[in-house]
Amino acid sequence: LATADMQSVENPSDTGTANGVAVVHVTGPSLAIVKTAAVPTIKAGDPATFTVTVTNNGTGAAYNTVLTDTLPNIVGLTWQLGTVTGGAICAVSATQPQVLSCDPLDVLAGNSISATVSAQTNLTTCQQMSNQAIVIADNNALSGSPLVPAPVPSETVQINCDIPQADLAVTKTNRVDGRPAKGATRYRVRVTR
Repeated sequence: LATADMQSVENPSDTGTANGVAVVHVTGPSLAIVKTAAVPTIKAGDPATFTVTVTNNGTGAAYNTVLTDTLPNIVGLTWQLGTVTGGAICAVSATQPQVLSCDPLDVLAGNSISATVSAQTNLTTCQQMSNQAIVIADNNALSGSPLVPAPVPSETVQINCDIPQADLAVTKTNRVDGRPAKGATRYRVRVTR
């Protein structure tokens, strides 16, 4: 409740009192981050692909939203940036460990941003890959004293990479079946899986 005393500038004898209520609605963001693996179990030679999505479920904009993701650090595995949505500007660093980072961006209420990264596996880079991303905004999840923005982590997501094992059989037979070999013997070798 606010009370104001008023007096006319033109006629100082005109005075009065006014009462009123002012309602201030404070809106704020509520960021959620989800990280998914395109395929949770892959084979050597398949791409490993993660997608990170940040959604503002709040009633106000999330200011200077920054997404970062330190990608699985496996020697010989090189991560590449794929699709990026929601107006985000993202890049994957060239240095090890590689980091996906998206420039500060205001994410309006109800909007999302996402980024996808992939790396081609081979026999030496085919390993289990666990990963977690983090998002932070200037006005989201404030805590502490003084109030500071707290990072919001995704759940840890894992890609399993299997190296297929060959199941080979070698069969050796005499080329001339049923007859004793004279001189040199020829064999046919057939390898099957």
